[in-house]
Amino acid sequence: MSYSGRGSSGDVLKVNAQEQSVFGPIATPVTVASGTVLSPDYNTVAAALAAGAKDIRIIGDTFETTDLNVTDAASIVLESNSLWDLQDNTFYGAEQADIAGNGTLRYRKGVFEQPAFISRVSILDIDVINDSVNFSPLVSASRSRVTNCIFRGDCVLGGSGVLVNGCEIQGNLVVMPDSSGVNVQQSHVINGLTIDSGTNTVLANIKFN
Repeated sequence: MSYSGRGSSGDVLKVNAQEQSVFGPIATPVTVASGTVLSPDYNTVAAALAAGAKDIRIIGDTFETTDLNVTDAASIVLESNSLWDLQDNTFYGAEQADIAGNGTLRYRKGVFEQPAFISRVSILDIDVINDSVNFSPLVSASRSRVTNCIFRGDCVLGGSGVLVNGCEIQGNLVVMPDSSGVNVQQSHVINGLTIDSGTNTVLANIKFN
C-alpha cells in the first residue's frame, strides 16, 4: 500500500517558524536594489515581502524606507557584495527569514533596546554593521541563529535561545537584560568587552584580543 503524500507536484516540504513540516509552492526568485540601474523587480525588500515574495535576491545596495513584515517563510540572499541598509526600520512578522550571502547588513536604531529583527531569523556568512547610538540588539526573537558573520561594531543580542557560532566581533559583545539562554559558541574572536546582563548565557571557545 502506497501513500501519495499531501503536497502537489509544484510543492516543496518546508519547516515553518513553529518548527512544523508544511508543504508550499517553490518560490520564484525576485531581485531587489534601490534605484533602477540594475532593473530590479523591487526597490526594497519591504516592497518585495509586501508583494508576497519568498525568494529574494539583493543584487545592489538597498535602503529600506519602512518597516518590513514577513508573513511567510522567506529566503533573502545578498549578492555581489551588496549593502542591505535597514536604517531605523524593524523586521517583524510571524514567520522565519533566512538571510545569507556575501554582502553587508547595516542597521542604526536610535532607541535603546529596540531590535532590528523581531522575527525569528537565521543569519549566515555576511558582515553586520551596527551603527546604533544605543545598545540595540540585532535580534530579539527566540531561537534565532547567527553564524560565521563579521560584526563591525557591537554584537548586541536579545531574546531567548539565540545561538551565535563562529563570528568575529570587532566591537563589544552585549547580551541584553531581557535575554535568556543565549549561546555564544565555536571559535569566536572578540576585540572589545563582553557585557552579559542576561540569564543562563553560555560563552565558549572565545578568544579575546
